[in-house]
Parts: sequence; structure tokens; C-alpha cells
Amino acid sequence: MFVVVLSGTAAFGTIAQSAGFAKWATFVATLAGVVSLVFELDTKARLHASLKGRMFDLLARCETALARSETAKDCADLDAEMTRTYADEPPTMHAANALAYNAAVDAMGRSPGRKYDLKPWQILLRHWWPFRANAFPTLADRERSAEATLAS
Repeated sequence: MFVVVLSGTAAFGTIAQSAGFAKWATFVATLAGVVSLVFELDTKARLHASLKGRMFDLLARCETALARSETAKDCADLDAEMTRTYADEPPTMHAANALAYNAAVDAMGRSPGRKYDLKPWQILLRHWWPFRANAFPTLADRERSAEATLAS
């Protein structure tokens, strides 16, 4: 919304400026407004902040319970609350997780065959489409499948 307000102000405040800048500022304000409207960015940010606060509260209560050496029942209650918090989360973006896993494989010097094989369109949509958790074969699986196809 900051971009909408800033660009809208620039668009209407550029009477002394060239008409080209005013058109671009109007375009940016309109585009930012449409993206915010369609993807509900402010709602998602508020949900993220709420979930983060709930999880930190649970973490603090868990640490307190551990420090007091409380019973397993108390920990089970905290675990149940954590599960209820997970239920409020938005869907997992599995392509984004797969890319993070690939980066971890590279960073740890593991075999490249362990990396997930994502198509360019899956990489492009990683933050917008959740995909299935098992939608990405590993590079080793892809190679074995290609070898089996050639052998038959």
C-alpha cells in the first residue's frame, strides 16, 4: 500500500512534471493496487505475524515448562496447541521447499543426484502454487527412469 500511496501521490502531484512520468506513476500505482487486491498481501502479512506470535508464545511456554520440570501432560497440552496453530497455516509451498533443499544439498557438498528436478515453470510459480509434496522426482530418479526407458 506504501507503493500505491507513493505512486498515486506522484501521479497527481506531477502537474509541473512531464506527462510521461505521471503515466508511469499511475501505472505503478494501479499495478500495485491490483496485486494487493488479488493476492491479499496485507491479509497474508497479518496472518503471518499472528501465527509467528502464537508460535513464539508456545515456545516460551514450552521453555518455561522444561525449566520447571513439569509433567508430560503439560507438554502434551502445549503439543496440542501447536497442532491447532499448524491447522491455521496456509498451504505449504512445496516447490519453494524443494529449491531450499537443493540449495542445502549444494551447500553440504552432497551428491547432485539427491537434488529435486524442478521444471522452469515450477520454479516460476513456487510462491504462488502449492504443488503436491511428491511432485518433484530427484535427479537420480529422473536418470534411472530415462535409462529404463532407453533399455526397453
